[in-house]
Amino acid sequence: MGSLSINLTDRLERFVRQKVESGLYNSASEVIREALRQMERSEQSRTDRLEPLFTSAVDVARPGALRSAIEVHALQGKADIGIEAIPTNA
Repeated sequence: MGSLSINLTDRLERFVRQKVESGLYNSASEVIREALRQMERSEQSRTDRLEPLFTSAVDVARPGALRSAIEVHALQGKADIGIEAIPTNA
């Protein structure tokens, strides 16, 4: 395992020390590793949510595949924009 030196603000340093003193973690390194793991999970979750949006945007940009903004929202599961139902032949 590699070693890395980091500088923390006073507030973050106190937070890390409090976590160690609480007994939940054995060291500051454990606190930082757990925080980084949570950041990784958060970023992956964000990517998982955004990927379909990007895919839909690419689909809309393709020639002959132009859809209305309302249809795009519906495709993305964003039908909660205040529209109850949209007739398909309107």
